[in-house]
Amino acid sequence: MDELVARSGDGDIEFVLTWCPRRPKATAAEATRGRLRVSLRGRAVWHGADENHGFGWTWVELLEFLAESWLYLTIEDGAPLGVGLDVAPRMLAAAEAAIDSGSSMGSDLGHEQLEAYCTTHDLAEAVQGAVMPPLWIVRSGDSGWVASTASTATAPFQELLDVLSNVGDSIAKRLDAVADERARTAVGAWRTRNDHDRMKVIEAATGYLPELVAEPESGIIEATKSR
Repeated sequence: MDELVARSGDGDIEFVLTWCPRRPKATAAEATRGRLRVSLRGRAVWHGADENHGFGWTWVELLEFLAESWLYLTIEDGAPLGVGLDVAPRMLAAAEAAIDSGSSMGSDLGHEQLEAYCTTHDLAEAVQGAVMPPLWIVRSGDSGWVASTASTATAPFQELLDVLSNVGDSIAKRLDAVADERARTAVGAWRTRNDHDRMKVIEAATGYLPELVAEPESGIIEATKSR
């Protein structure tokens, strides 16, 4: 059986990805068909028909999500809008309440930031077309926080990154011999996931949208020119 087991040091965060047999000349989707089970502190939060079996899907989508979101997962510190760490629905509700109360920022900007956070930190966003429980990845200083609907688990942040890296590497390996454009693009994006320009890093670190990051930078440049 072709299977990946990636877990944190204490085993509280565990991803088990079991691959289906791969046929010759498979597409990126066909080559990455398998079953994924994610457990937090021994409780399966992503699974198939029962908690002993993984959820069947084409996991090139997860690789694409991880590659695109890696910068935000690694740099953004804390839950959205600074709310306390909790299960995912409570963090979402607390952030929405902070926006609606006006205690965080303007309503439109707050909702935009919250949406941007969810689309880069919730692994369920990778599984488009299926209804999966939320699975948030949150950095909290040197700790990593994984939160689903009713379960959470923590690990040193580097251990959590190693788990996610092992999952991504396993998917990418399935695509190494696949010739279609989607496979090449996904593998290329994954292998260059740490390559970003300065503005992108500033945006991820501050949580501000690109146009808001660019405005102060432009002002500094203009002020410098006028001297």
